[in-house]
Amino acid sequence: MDQSKTRGVNRFRKSPRKPGGISIETRSSPLPTPGNFLTMPTIWDFNGLSPQFSMLSMKDMPSNYQSSPSFLYGSSPTAPIDLMSLKSFSNHASSFVPLSRSRTSSFLPSDATSDSSRRGSDDYILPATRSFSSAAVERPVKNNDFNGYCWSHDGKPRLSRSASSMSSANTKPLLKATQTLLPNWALDTNGHLRARMQLAKVLDSGDLGKFAVDKNGCQYLQEAVKKNLTAYQKYQIFDQVIGRKEDFIKYSTNIFGNFLVQQVIELSMQYHDEDFIKRQEKLKDFIGSHMTELCLDKSACRVVQFALENIDLPLSCALVQCLPRDARLIAICVDQNANHVIQKVVAVIPLQKWEFIVDFVAHPEHLRQICSDKYGCRVVQTIIEKLTTDSRNGDLTVVAQTLRERALQRLMHSVTSRCQELATNEYANYIIQHIVSNDDLAVYREVIIEKCLMRNLLSLSQEKFASHVVEKAFLKAPLDLLAEMMDEIFDGYVPHPDTGKDALDIMMFHQFGNYVVQCMLTICCEAVSGRRETKEGSYDHMNSFHDWLKKLQNRISKERHRLSRFSSGKKMIETLANLRLTHPFFGLHPTGLPSFQFECFSTASEDEDAEKSEIEESRMMLAPRGSPGSHAHDGDDEAGTYSP
Repeated sequence: MDQSKTRGVNRFRKSPRKPGGISIETRSSPLPTPGNFLTMPTIWDFNGLSPQFSMLSMKDMPSNYQSSPSFLYGSSPTAPIDLMSLKSFSNHASSFVPLSRSRTSSFLPSDATSDSSRRGSDDYILPATRSFSSAAVERPVKNNDFNGYCWSHDGKPRLSRSASSMSSANTKPLLKATQTLLPNWALDTNGHLRARMQLAKVLDSGDLGKFAVDKNGCQYLQEAVKKNLTAYQKYQIFDQVIGRKEDFIKYSTNIFGNFLVQQVIELSMQYHDEDFIKRQEKLKDFIGSHMTELCLDKSACRVVQFALENIDLPLSCALVQCLPRDARLIAICVDQNANHVIQKVVAVIPLQKWEFIVDFVAHPEHLRQICSDKYGCRVVQTIIEKLTTDSRNGDLTVVAQTLRERALQRLMHSVTSRCQELATNEYANYIIQHIVSNDDLAVYREVIIEKCLMRNLLSLSQEKFASHVVEKAFLKAPLDLLAEMMDEIFDGYVPHPDTGKDALDIMMFHQFGNYVVQCMLTICCEAVSGRRETKEGSYDHMNSFHDWLKKLQNRISKERHRLSRFSSGKKMIETLANLRLTHPFFGLHPTGLPSFQFECFSTASEDEDAEKSEIEESRMMLAPRGSPGSHAHDGDDEAGTYSP
C-alpha cells in the first residue's frame, strides 16, 4: 500500500497486539463475486477488539482512506488499520450482523434483555411451558436499505431484510405462548382469559388441570368455587381435584394449584352428601401415603396443615400417625417449610396423639440437632409453650394433666442436662431464655441457674449468645439466687495474678460482658429507688442492694476516664447520674446512716491529660449489641478469661 496513504494512521500500527488477538497486518482481496462468495470469511467480531478501537467512530477516519473496501472480504482477518476506513462502506454496513454480546470488553454493555436475574416477582417459570431461543428469531441488520447478501452469526450467507419487515405483530403470539398454559379456546384475541368464561365448560372440557397450574386460571377457579354450584358441578370438581391420587399430588405440589386444593377441601367439608366420608378417607390416604414428601414441599406443606386443621379429628390424628419416627422426622423439624406442619400438629391435635414427638425430641442426640437449628428451635419452643399453656387449662382431665406433666418433665430433663451447651449455641440459647423468662417454668428456671449458670457466670458472660441467658437470669432470678449471683461476680473470683483484674473489671470492658454489668446496675438502681421488689417472705434484701450498688458506683467512679470512651461505659455513668437526679436522698440506708455519695463524673475532654497517661488495651469493645442472639461489636479482642 502507498505509504503516503498510511501516514495519517501509522499511530495505530504502534498499538501492541492483544494477547490471543489478531495479527496487525493489512491484506487486500477482490470484491465478492458469485463465484467466490461462499469462500468469504466470517466478519470481524468487534467484541474481540481492544477497547480503544471499539470506541472509534467512522466519521473520525481520514478522507484518504475511504476508497478501498478490500479489507472486508480478505482471505485473512481484517487488520485494525483498515477498520478505520469504515465510512467509505456505508453501502455494505449490513455485512456487520450483531454477534452474541459476550462481555469481553468493559466498554461494551451486556444484553440486559437476556439477564434472567431481572425477572420480576410475577414472572413465574411454569412447568411444561413452551419457550423459544433468541437465535430462532432472525435479527434485522443495521442498514435497513441494503437487501443483498450478508453474514449471520452462524457463518452462513442469507438475504438480509430491513427491521421494518420484522413486524412486531408477528412475534406477539409467540411471546404470549410462553406466558400461559391455558388452552386457546379460553383466551381472547389479546391473549387474556375470556371475561365470560363458564365453569361448566372448563369442567366438561377436561382442561381443569391446565387451569389449576396457571396463575390466572387458578385464580378464576378459586373464585368460581366460592359461588353457588350445582350438585353435579361439585361432583365434577371433587372428582377432578381430589378424586385421583396423581392429580391430587400434582396440584398440591404446584405453586398455584395448592391454593385450589385447599379451597376444594374446604368445600368438601361443607358439602355433606353420601360421599362425604369417602372423600375424607381419600384425603387421609393420599396425604398419609406421601406424608414426608408433602411436608418437605414448599407448596404441599400448606395443604397438609389445612387438612390437619379442617378434616375430622379422627382422620387428623390418623395423619399424625403417618409421620416418620426416624431421621426423617429430624429433617421435617429443621426444614424451612415442614417445621410448620409439626407446629400445627402441636397446636390442634391432642397430646396423646403426638406424645411420640416429645419423646423423639427429648432424645439427647435428636435434641442437639433440632435445638441447634434455625427452624428446629422454634419447634421445641412451640412444644414447651403448648405443654406450659395446658397446665393452666382447668378443663383437662386428671389423666390429661398427668400426661402433660410427664411429657414436660422428660423434655425439661433433657434440656437442663445440656443447658450449658445449648446456652452458648446461636439458636438454642433462645430456648434457655424462654425457660428462664417463663414464670410457669419457675422450677426449671432455678434448676438452670443452679446447675448451668452458677460458678460459670464469668465465662458465660463473655460468650456471644450465653450472655443473653445470663442477663435473663439476673432479671428473673428469685432474690436468694440473685444474691448468690451478685456475690459470685463481686467476690467469687480471685484477681488475675499478673494484671490484678477481678471479674467485675474484666466484664466492664468486655464486648459482651459489659451488658451483664449494665443489667446488674439497672437491677440495683430499680431496687433502691423502689421500682423493684426487695422482700422475699419476711426478709428484706434492701441492704444487700445498697451494698451492691455502692460497689458498682465505686468501680465506675474509679474507671470513669476509661469508661467515658465507650458507649457502654457512658450508659453506666448516665444510669447513676439519672438515679441521683430522680432520687437525690436515696444515698441513705433504711437505718438512716449515711451510705455513699455520688461523684460528679467528668467527660473525656475534661480529663484529657489524665486520660493520656493511662495505659489501656489497644482494642476494646465499642458498639452496642443488636437484637437478642446477635451481639454487634467493633472490637474483637476480649479482656481475657480465667477460672475461679
